[in-house]
Amino acid sequence: RRIDGSIVSHTTTVLPFAPSNLSSKTAPSSPAATPSSSEAMEPQQQIDMLADLPTGNDKESRRQRRLMRNRLSAQRSRDKRRRDIEVYTKLKAQKVEEIASMKKTVTEEMEGLKKLEEMVKFAK
Repeated sequence: RRIDGSIVSHTTTVLPFAPSNLSSKTAPSSPAATPSSSEAMEPQQQIDMLADLPTGNDKESRRQRRLMRNRLSAQRSRDKRRRDIEVYTKLKAQKVEEIASMKKTVTEEMEGLKKLEEMVKFAK
């Protein structure tokens, strides 16, 4: 970490997708992205946990603060992953339903087309 809080990475990782809100440090405002489980840690709980940390500048105090920041970051990551899975699962279900509806429409239109072709053949 740099002094200004930004993270320095020495390796490059290619992700299969890059969500637009990946770098956002604030909670999402959409209702679909709010945590639904009781496991999600509220911001006040996070603040309370950080308040219990040692404030000293000795090695053990810094280690304890680092461990707690890491735990909070990991929890936020797990919560975000759960929310994303929930959102994408709902989206997939909607798309599957939409595809089924379109297949039904195509089948009906093809049947109508066959009837029209038969009528044209009969008229000749």
